[in-house]
Amino acid sequence: MTIAPRPRTPRARTTTTLVVAAAGYGRTTWAEGQTRATVAEDLHARTVTAQVELLRRLVDDRREAGTTEPLVLTSRVPLDPEVRRALTGPVQERGPGDLALTPPQVAAVLEEEYGLTDPELPSLVHRWTAGWPTLVHLCADAATSEPDHDELWRRLTRPGSTVASWWDNDVRPDLPADHEALLQTAAALDLLQPDLLGVVTGGPDTADAYATLTGLGLVVAHPHEQLVSRPGRRVVPLLVPAVRPAVL
Repeated sequence: MTIAPRPRTPRARTTTTLVVAAAGYGRTTWAEGQTRATVAEDLHARTVTAQVELLRRLVDDRREAGTTEPLVLTSRVPLDPEVRRALTGPVQERGPGDLALTPPQVAAVLEEEYGLTDPELPSLVHRWTAGWPTLVHLCADAATSEPDHDELWRRLTRPGSTVASWWDNDVRPDLPADHEALLQTAAALDLLQPDLLGVVTGGPDTADAYATLTGLGLVVAHPHEQLVSRPGRRVVPLLVPAVRPAVL
């Protein structure tokens, strides 16, 4: 009688989660909340070669240790294709939509961390920031000494404001020149659609750059997108003056 060989149990594979968003979206906070995971932060600060070497070392170390605990990678910019090819096992992605604060969370930050109880302020801050955590905190900090909403907006959007300085020092340096140029064009439009941007710029296909700006959380869903036949987007409102200072 022939005995069939026992089927092999598939080897468990490590799941990798990519957390990609612009500076200030809370990538580190999200990563720190993942228990029993190996975290490698700020891949954007390394060269492509260094990123690939790091991933291969992590894979080798984990194989030798026999662990399949999740791996979390964070970056301010999308990973280079060569880096993505170095990933093994299932890959999940988290972005600005997963990291942005909801209106109730904005309200909680304003009240619990800054003592701000103005009932209208949370909706205004969320509208201005799209829930971008650092922008929410910059708004809250300014609001502690400026209760008037119009004056608060002017304070946050004038040249040299905390928002402008943060943009110049923390976000803008991560953008390629062509992406920044497209963002400046987009900032002049209230409702964004990829084909419209292509017409306005009159240049080559902008789809990839537009997708990157959206993926990093610089371009977000327009609150009135349901009023038009196709979904639209816009640049985060509080960033518009900083992105186009010479125009606004």
